[in-house]
Amino acid sequence: MTCFRKCFLVFCGVLALSLLLNMSAFAEEPAVLTVQEPSTTAPAAPMPTTNDDDKWHFVVAPYLWFPGLSGTAGVLGHEASVHASAGDVLSNFNFGLMGAVEARKNRLLVPVDFMWVRLKDNKGLPETDFGPTSVTARITESILTPKIGYRLADTERWKVDALFGIRYWHLGESLTLNPSSLQFSRAQNWVDFNLGMRVAAAVTPKMSVTVFGDEGGGGSRLDYQVGGFLGYRVKHSVALLLGWRYLYVDRQDKGSGINVHMSGPLLGVSFDVK
Repeated sequence: MTCFRKCFLVFCGVLALSLLLNMSAFAEEPAVLTVQEPSTTAPAAPMPTTNDDDKWHFVVAPYLWFPGLSGTAGVLGHEASVHASAGDVLSNFNFGLMGAVEARKNRLLVPVDFMWVRLKDNKGLPETDFGPTSVTARITESILTPKIGYRLADTERWKVDALFGIRYWHLGESLTLNPSSLQFSRAQNWVDFNLGMRVAAAVTPKMSVTVFGDEGGGGSRLDYQVGGFLGYRVKHSVALLLGWRYLYVDRQDKGSGINVHMSGPLLGVSFDVK
């Protein structure tokens, strides 16, 4: 287990304890606290209360993700070390788009998450080529994550979901060696299976906190994500989202591969459609 994941588990434990203490402090208050329910394993959408009414409920949550990256990218035997902060990504007008849809009936969950990310590093360092002084690395990812889940706990104050699904990756990589301007590129597609958990808890009548994570593999050696966010309800069926997401992937295939950490802030809004 990496140091990052150990820190995240400690963070989740501390957060869960603080939320439990916070909820017990509200136990005697007449106001009803309701969880702004996550729409997928990524950021989330609100629902006003529990909905065990034998009807389908749908939530749509578009949002933006601004990830920085660090790690290595390889194309056809040429490998470069890459690093770009979220600020660097923004300055180059590269960003990520995410959209989430979730259908739920009683405790059955069917979330689908789509993410498109374009990342660029102009100052990558060559690791397998001698002569070039720098490498321009461009990485484009399209990621589709359909899942099925079961709500283990469903109350007005907190919710716990177990999720299983796949993560389909389309990865396009391009390395340009400088100053020679030689370019190497390749596209890859693969599928990883993953298991995940999601926990949401009410903090105030309009605000909730959600933490989520999953881990898997298959086409890649390992991929996992963790994150968390605040949801604030501005209307009965609309909430604003502010959080952070971390995604890691390690895949090597025939001299091409990627081993990168991507993390950054996200902003979004969610709608109860039905």
